[in-house]
Amino acid sequence: MMSIGGVIALSVIGGIVLLTLMIVAIVFIFKFLNKANKIMNNKLEKDKWEKAQREEKEEK
Repeated sequence: MMSIGGVIALSVIGGIVLLTLMIVAIVFIFKFLNKANKIMNNKLEKDKWEKAQREEKEEK
């Protein structure tokens, strides 16, 4: 049998490790979402620009 102090210490260490892993995962997810969002915005801007170019050609 392990002592109560050892069990508490292990659970505290385990909790800290889990918390750290969760924070790292959240940071990575936000970075990924941010990158994906930028790519989508660039695509939208490009589509808008192409549409505007097409409309100008049609007017001429």
